[in-house]
Amino acid sequence: MRPFSAGPRPTPKAIAGPVRAANRLGFDVFARLARQEPSSNLCLSPSGLAFTLGMSLSSARGPTQTTLAKALGLHPGARHDRMASWRRALLEHDPAVQLTLASSIWSDVGITLRPDVLADLRRSYDAQAASLDFRDSSATRAINEWVQRATEGAIADVVSYLDPEARLILVGALHFRGRWTRAFNREWTRDETFHLPDRGEFPEPMMMASDEFHHFHTEEMEGVALPYGGGRWRMLVFLPSRESSWTEVVAGLNFDTWDGWSRRLRKDQGTILLPRFRLESSLTLAGVLKDLGLPMALDVELADFGGATINTTPLTVGALLQRVFVDVDEVGTEAAAATLMVQVVAWPPPKWQPFHMQVDRPFLFGIEDTYSDSLLFLGAVYDPRPGSGSRPAGASFVPPPGTPPEIARLSSP
Repeated sequence: MRPFSAGPRPTPKAIAGPVRAANRLGFDVFARLARQEPSSNLCLSPSGLAFTLGMSLSSARGPTQTTLAKALGLHPGARHDRMASWRRALLEHDPAVQLTLASSIWSDVGITLRPDVLADLRRSYDAQAASLDFRDSSATRAINEWVQRATEGAIADVVSYLDPEARLILVGALHFRGRWTRAFNREWTRDETFHLPDRGEFPEPMMMASDEFHHFHTEEMEGVALPYGGGRWRMLVFLPSRESSWTEVVAGLNFDTWDGWSRRLRKDQGTILLPRFRLESSLTLAGVLKDLGLPMALDVELADFGGATINTTPLTVGALLQRVFVDVDEVGTEAAAATLMVQVVAWPPPKWQPFHMQVDRPFLFGIEDTYSDSLLFLGAVYDPRPGSGSRPAGASFVPPPGTPPEIARLSSP
C-alpha cells in the first residue's frame, strides 16, 4: 500500500464529530448483532465501517447522501475533508504500533467513474481504482488478493461470488499490529479455569502481568487498560461480575455505558490474568443498519448510489459486509478488518488496594486510539478456545432472512 500523504496534524476537535458518530454507530450495530447470538464470539470494526460508508458518500445522492452524512457526523460541505483528517490522525502512531489503512474502488466493465469522484476518493482515502469484468472469476480473485495484501495476510477470501448485477464495489481495509508497552512473560502463562454463563468450565492458558495499570472495580463491572507502545493505543478489557447476566450486558451495550466505564479508569497497582484469544467474524451489516434507522441509505428499494458514474444506470446497495480478525498473545495484538460495499443495479472509582483481575469468564474488549478516541475494534469473547463460538469466518457471507434472491446471490458461492 502507498503511504498516506502527510499533512497538518488535526486537533481532536476537528475530527470529534465523525469519530464520535462512528463509535456510537458501532455500538448500535454491535448490540443488535449480539442480541442475535449472545453465546458467540463477536468482533466489529466501527472505524472500518465508517470509512467505507464515508467513501460511499461520493456516489450517494439526495436523501441517501443526507442520511449517511448525518449518521457519520459529517457536514455536507466538509464530508471528505473531515474523514481525511481522521485518517491522517490515526496514522500518526509510535514505532511499536503498525497501522495500515487502505481503500479501493472496483468498477465493472462499461462503468465509467466521474473524474471528480475519483479525485475525491484518491485525495481523501488514498483509494486505488481498477476496472474488472465482474462476470469473470478473476474479479473476485483480484479483490481478495488486494485485501490479503492490505491486511498482511490476516484476511483472505472476503468475497467468493459477484452477482452479474454488481457494478461498483467499495473496499476499506485496516491492519493493526501493536506490541504491549509491558509484554506478558510467557513463563508466567498458566492454565486457569474459564467459566461460561451456562456453568460450563474448562482449563484455559492465562497470561499474567503485575504492574501499574489504569483500572476500576465496581459491584457490576471491572475494567483495565492495557497500553501498546508509547501509550497512545490501548486495549480496554471489561469483565462483568459473576452475578451479571452476560446476555443482558452485551445486548444492552452502548456508547454511553462504555464511555462511562472508560472514564472510571485510574492508575492502580495490581495483577491481570487474561486468556490468549483469536477471533474471526464475518458480518452482514446492511440489514442491521437499515433496522437502526438508515433505510434511505441501506434499503435496496430506497438507496440511491448512482452519483459516482457518468453512466445513467441507477445504483443501490446490494451488500455491506465486514470480515474481522483479532489475535492476542503475550507479545501484543494483531487485528484486521475488511469492509466491502457492493453497489448493484437499482432494485426496488473504588477504595484503593492492589487489584487482582482474573478474566476467567466472558468479557468485552476494545482497541482504541486515546488521541482521537477512535474505536478501531470492539469485541465480545464468550469462549476463548480456538474456533469455539466464533461467527463463521469462511469465504462466503450468509445473507439475512428476507434478502431478495437477486441480492442474496451476491454472497452465495
